[in-house]
Amino acid sequence: MSLKLEEKPREKLVQHGAESLTLSELMALIIETGTKNESVISVANRIVMRFRELDSVEQATIKELNKK
Repeated sequence: MSLKLEEKPREKLVQHGAESLTLSELMALIIETGTKNESVISVANRIVMRFRELDSVEQATIKELNKK
């Protein structure tokens, strides 16, 4: 499934600035790519829902980040 141009975080950042991005979109920009079975937006949403704050993500181990 392909995102509409205006829904893509990088394009949204360029067009509207960083303040227009959600935490999940910012996370997606940091992650850059998804997996074979999960889009980068989906991965970012899962991480944000699990950890709630960037400080918690920063403290997380790779094992914790990879948990589904």
